[in-house]
Amino acid sequence: MIIDCHGHFTTVPAPHKKFRAAQLARLDDPRLPEPVYTDPSDDAIREAIENHQLRILRERGGDMMIFSPQASAMEHHVPDPAVARTWARVCNDLIYRVVSLFPENFAGVCQLPQTPGGSLDAAVAELRRCVDELGFVGCNLNPDPSGGWWTSPPLTDEYWFPLYEAMTELDVPGMVHVSASCNPAFHALGAHYLNADTSAFMQLLQGDLFGRFPALRLVIPHGGGAVPYHWGRYRGLAARMGRPDPSTLLGNVFFDTCVYHQPGIDLLARVVPATNILFASEMLGAVRGPDPDTGIAWDDTKTYVDALGLNKADRRKVFERNARRVYPRLGAHICGRSRSAVRARWVAMTASALFASRFWMARTNSRCSVVPRTPTWGSSSWARCREASIGPWKVCANIASAGLCVAWATRLWNSPEIDTGYSSPVCSKASARSQISSSSAMSVSSARSHTRGTIASSMTCRASVTSAGVSTDSVSRSASPSPNQALVGAVTNAPPWAPTRMTTRPLASNPRSASRTVTRLTPKRSPSSRSEGSRSPATRSPSRISRRIWSTIMLETRPAVTRLNISTGRLGATAVRVFLSGFMVIY
Repeated sequence: MIIDCHGHFTTVPAPHKKFRAAQLARLDDPRLPEPVYTDPSDDAIREAIENHQLRILRERGGDMMIFSPQASAMEHHVPDPAVARTWARVCNDLIYRVVSLFPENFAGVCQLPQTPGGSLDAAVAELRRCVDELGFVGCNLNPDPSGGWWTSPPLTDEYWFPLYEAMTELDVPGMVHVSASCNPAFHALGAHYLNADTSAFMQLLQGDLFGRFPALRLVIPHGGGAVPYHWGRYRGLAARMGRPDPSTLLGNVFFDTCVYHQPGIDLLARVVPATNILFASEMLGAVRGPDPDTGIAWDDTKTYVDALGLNKADRRKVFERNARRVYPRLGAHICGRSRSAVRARWVAMTASALFASRFWMARTNSRCSVVPRTPTWGSSSWARCREASIGPWKVCANIASAGLCVAWATRLWNSPEIDTGYSSPVCSKASARSQISSSSAMSVSSARSHTRGTIASSMTCRASVTSAGVSTDSVSRSASPSPNQALVGAVTNAPPWAPTRMTTRPLASNPRSASRTVTRLTPKRSPSSRSEGSRSPATRSPSRISRRIWSTIMLETRPAVTRLNISTGRLGATAVRVFLSGFMVIY
């Protein structure tokens, strides 16, 4: 998956622009009536997105963009707090509508109602609303609301602490992004933006912000301004001031790839580790059109990143993993959109299967006189019948079978606490049963799950989960956990067909990885079956047909479940059995 972490809605519909113009006009002439916001139609929003950001995103091979209001239009230099609150709210609501219309391509980042020297209470309230109610994954933080006059205290000042506390509590990062420039000496796009990026890094180097907020994460856009180019200067200044080396900031500070030429991207990749670079284009932002020398669009930063020749691991970090790690809530957003698409496909598949089964029963001109009470996959106890029987009971059977199959499919996707984020909360909505205990949560990346000889990527999980009715066991780890260690747990309320116990074992075949552990999914067995060495039908090894069906399902739903990493082993085969059991029980 390719995630663009820096995009702005620069092609807003006309009613949105008219409302802002009316706001500013009323500030100049209070006698004018209070402007009323007119919501753009869904068609207007679709046209604004599909013909611009979404079209270009798809043409360049991108999958998702972290989307925020137009930066230069935030206009934090306007001093009226009420106007700032209203403007931030309508801008964020517009982004929410974009995300609702295109959930598979956009995730929201909010604008904060900042004013020069004003209180941050409104900014904190808007941040909480956008994250808790609208499902946004981050915010844009303006270090200079004055618009180029730099009247605000540095980012390490206590003035900003209430906002940092809310950001760490909500587990969302902030992108350090200024807005319009009111200083004629600073061009907004060519000077003010880059000045702010460079100044913000120097402020962080001078203070001890991350000693106070160790979980705070800040993204410095536009390649970090002048930071990579003058990395040696910052190292020398840190030594001169008795401050830690700038590399110590890289646990909390990240840079994007909004650098619009190949030598600049090359320098960024040489100076900054790949773990701190997030792919971004700021597409439809500062510069547009093709470079006359190369013919490549200025903001087609994917072409520049591709030319870096990164290895597979670093490439995946830059394009996907770093964004998921810095924006933990992005994983839940991706998982939520995948579930919606997968549920729709399950319903379509159920209808198709019902039609096929009804057609088969009519064509074979037979009826089942004996049906096993507990059907199993591959069972041969179906009785061939002697005469056709097409009556009202078959219509009822079709309806009941459809309901049963959809219920089982929904339970399949809702019961296990699936998490597709690199370091994200459990994949569920705010009203779901489980929630992350952020004080003790620990990310486990690149987990690998071994199931019956099938090695499959495991979902990234948290080591500590607090939930109603869901519990997890602790993780057995070595002194220095390997990144390939997987979470070990047991979901006590899982359905009977789901694996309910996980164990770990070392990879003894490789002496160098003696400390590594892998997860083996072991279904719950009764004492009698454990002693007799037998297995129930629900725990038999997957048949060739069930594997084939599950692989087909995954191929069909690939656009929606990218990186969902569901194993094609026992869980997949069991899901297919449960899905087909609806027909077998009814008929």
